[in-house]
Formats: sequence, C-alpha cells, structure tokens
Amino acid sequence: MFFEMAHKSLVHHALSKPGAGDDWVLFNGLSVIATGLEILSAELKATRREIAELKTLLQQPPKRTP
Repeated sequence: MFFEMAHKSLVHHALSKPGAGDDWVLFNGLSVIATGLEILSAELKATRREIAELKTLLQQPPKRTP
C-alpha cells in the first residue's frame, strides 16, 4: 500500500509539470511522501495511546452503585 501511494505521488508530480526535470519530480514527490509518513506516524502514536487507555479502563473492576 505504501509503495502504491509513493508511486502515485511521483507520477502525479511528474504529470503536474511535464517540462520539469527528474530532480524536481523526485524532490517534490519525496517531500510529499515524507509529509504523509509524518502524518501517519502521528496518527499511529495517538492510536497507540488510545488503545493503552482503553486497556487500562478495561482492566479496572466495574464500579458498583450503592
């Protein structure tokens, strides 16, 4: 899935400026890919925190009402 996204990003950048050189396509395409990876990394960290919080809540004994 990642390689498909990376490929599409590079193709998109190549088609957006047909006269641009390979360096431009690679630099801009790779910068978009890097930004996407940073966003995914942040989302994964947040998801891990949420899962840890849920595990903690599930391990607590149920509260009884008087």
